[in-house]
Amino acid sequence: MSSIKYRNAIPVKQNGGSKGSALTLKEMDDNFFAIDVTEGIAEINSAIVLDGSADLNSGIRNFTIDNDLTVGNDLSIAGVAHFGTKNTAVSSGGSVTIDWSVGNKYFLDLTEDITAVTFTAPPGACNLILQIDQNPTGGWIVSGWPSAGATVLWPGGSAPVITAAANSRDVISFYYDGTNYFGVATQNFL
Repeated sequence: MSSIKYRNAIPVKQNGGSKGSALTLKEMDDNFFAIDVTEGIAEINSAIVLDGSADLNSGIRNFTIDNDLTVGNDLSIAGVAHFGTKNTAVSSGGSVTIDWSVGNKYFLDLTEDITAVTFTAPPGACNLILQIDQNPTGGWIVSGWPSAGATVLWPGGSAPVITAAANSRDVISFYYDGTNYFGVATQNFL
């Protein structure tokens, strides 16, 4: 596994290599370094900090970072950036906690009325998605959105009424600005 740190586009530390091949840094010009992986797979098991520019060689098929990636300037992705999985929230006794600090995508399968929703804040401003599914019984409600500390703000000032039909699905998108959540519901997917 590797650890790479850049400060002003100069490699400060480089340990090890990648799975099955050498991980090398190439100087492209005075202000730019590229990560080049011979075998096409790079796994980095610690944080990468880039205060300058970075480019992942187009020959890389897989690039996995198990911890944080901090980019001080632009990050350009030529392909698709995606999330490996969505997290599952489980309700208990009419309450549920959505821990946005562990992921931007959450799934909640309703099996009871939810009267208290708690959010754990993500580390910074971001977009978030909560998918809420009614089970085959249906008719469950969700109320009690956060209002203390971080507040959920809704268009017109009213939270949506979750679709009650059995097996229906609502998707709620949030923009978190570092203090408040701005929520918009897209409803009644069947």
